[in-house]
Formats: sequence, C-alpha cells, structure tokens
Amino acid sequence: RAEVVKRHNAPGMASMSEQVASPSAASFSDLAQAVASALPAATVTVGIANFAVKDLTRFMTREVTIGNEPILIALVAQGLGNPSVVNWCEANALPLFIKLANNDPSAASLRKAGKNIFMLAHGEGCKMASAAGEPSGCTMTLCAVNRMRREVFTCLVGSSRVGLFAPGGSTMLAHGDLPTPLTSHGVTCARRGIGSLAAGGAGPRFVSPEPSCSIIPISARGGDVLICSDCVWDELNVASIASLALASPTAESAAKLIVEGVAAQQYAYSQEGYGLPREDTTCIMLRVGPLAAKGQPDGSPTMSRSGTLSRAARALRKLRMSSKPPASDTPVMTPFSSSGTATPCSLYNDEGSPQGSPQGSPQGSGSPQGSESDSD
Repeated sequence: RAEVVKRHNAPGMASMSEQVASPSAASFSDLAQAVASALPAATVTVGIANFAVKDLTRFMTREVTIGNEPILIALVAQGLGNPSVVNWCEANALPLFIKLANNDPSAASLRKAGKNIFMLAHGEGCKMASAAGEPSGCTMTLCAVNRMRREVFTCLVGSSRVGLFAPGGSTMLAHGDLPTPLTSHGVTCARRGIGSLAAGGAGPRFVSPEPSCSIIPISARGGDVLICSDCVWDELNVASIASLALASPTAESAAKLIVEGVAAQQYAYSQEGYGLPREDTTCIMLRVGPLAAKGQPDGSPTMSRSGTLSRAARALRKLRMSSKPPASDTPVMTPFSSSGTATPCSLYNDEGSPQGSPQGSPQGSGSPQGSESDSD
C-alpha cells in the first residue's frame, strides 16, 4: 500500500507516504484483548456420573486452547467386543483432535479434524480386530464447546445422540445411526461405528466411520449440553431428560439424577436389583452460560438451594412413579455411584455456514438441526 501511495503522490508528499505501514503484531494483540474484554468467554461447568457394569465405556473432558480461544472437549466411547479399540480411542482421540485442528478454532477446522479422527480410529480399529481374531470396535461421541464463540461442535457414530437443553426448548444435535442406508466403498453399511462391531456381527466391511457432525450457536441465555451413553436415550424420553436437567441446581446433580432416572426406568416391570443400571450408563453435562453462572434455567430471580433441590426431587419422583416398579420386600439398593473426574478441557452446515438458534419443543420431536443428511 505504501508503494502505491508513493507512486501517485506529488514529490512533496513523499514524507507522508513513507508513514503508511502495515499494522504491527502489537496492534493485533491489543485488538484481540479489547474484543476479549468486551465479549468475555462463556462459563462452563462440568458434571459427570457413571455406573460401570461391563466396564466398556470410556469418558473424559479436557480444557484446551486452540487459536487463543478456550474450548472444552468431552468424549464418550462405548466398547463392543474386545476393549482394545475403545482403549485406543480413550488414549488418542482427544490429543489427535487437538493436533489436527492445527491451531484453528473455526467451525470448518473443527469439523475437518473431527471427521479425520473417526477415519483414523476406524483404520486402527480394523487392524486391532484383525490381530485379535475377534470383533473389537466402539461407538464414539466427541463434543467441543467454544467458550469464546459460544458454539457447540458435535461429531458422533453409533446409536447415541447429543442434546442441547435451553430455556427456549430442546434440540437433538446429531444422530449416530440414521434410517437411510449408508454406503462406503460401494458397500451398503449396517451402521456407523469404529472397527469391527460385535453387535449384529457387523464386520469392518459393513461399518461406516463417517460421523454425523453439526455445529450450532448457543444463545446468550445459555443451555445444557448432554453427552451420554445410548442407554440414556433408550430408557428416557427427551421431555424427562429436559425436566431433570433444567430442574437441577448444578451440572453434577443433573448428571447424577439422569443416571438414577435410567436405573428406575429400566426396572419398570422387575424389581430384582432395582436401582442399579443393567448396562454401562454414563452422562456428561456441560452447563454453558448464565445457567452455569446463576444456576437458573430461565433467568428468574435466584431460587434458594433448598427450593431448587425440591424442584429436582419432584421431577425425579414423577419419573419414578411413571415406571411403577412392583411391590416387594427386597430392600432397595443404592441408586447409583459416580466416578470420573473432569479435567479442565455450535452448529454449521456442510458448507460451514452457521445455523440458527436451537428450536424445538421440550419433547424434542423432529430431526437434528445442522447435522448431515441421511444420504451422506
């Protein structure tokens, strides 16, 4: 720009043209600090509840910085058959995702990195299954909340889902298994997954690692992002999950109530072992925005702790009553135990353009917004 100005100015104006220069790195740094102070990153609290039966579920959260933007990443992987594949995902998925993002926090970059992780995991899983001589695979859900941009990125394969529960309604962010048949290398696939899935005898040739991805913005009022194992969605409807989540004062209490609700629902017709889940049950709750700061889902005046706990207890009691377990003299066992520690760790369409704010009824009917089409 300085050369253009110098060429077209009069000789007497040369000194002014020499002062034209590109912005310095310091000016960009000052601008970034000004934006950060004007638009602070959203607060996020993490709640984790887990009950292990087969001990084939792996989960974790991690706080990272990508391109100077804070991002909270959560992972839930459910093993099928030999645990070697799910163990590999636990050890490598998040580090590789951070590396492949290449210090770029944009939606397009995260989406590309997420897809590559699933492809790499599937390749490793097929090798492990072949070496073990038995089925070894897993389903996996990867979710990342960009606290600066207030976006939530979701990428998953399997029969699970990810839900966003906000004061304005509930939205299912992505579906792992879709009703339309998938094709991979000219072969109709039985389902989406990683490695060789034991369920249904689906070998690597009939498994597609192509994930269902979506990125959606979170409103200024905040919301609860729920990442969990598939049995949660199998046993509880979206309305019940939303009532338990929004009635809970903290993310941790919400996760525990949902796991307890799954156990109560699974024993609707049999009280043998009542109160304990029949399969691995994991729930990770990411409470974003004002919900995390105030503990209130609707921005109303702060409710007392006892009042909020009473509201959550009523929601769980209603769910228990709907299951109607038969009367028995068998003592009720402990409803759940939680384990796992949270270590500090949005949706766009296929072209990378942002979708609208989450919409939908509390019942969560309808298809996920911003996710890939069934024909992918």
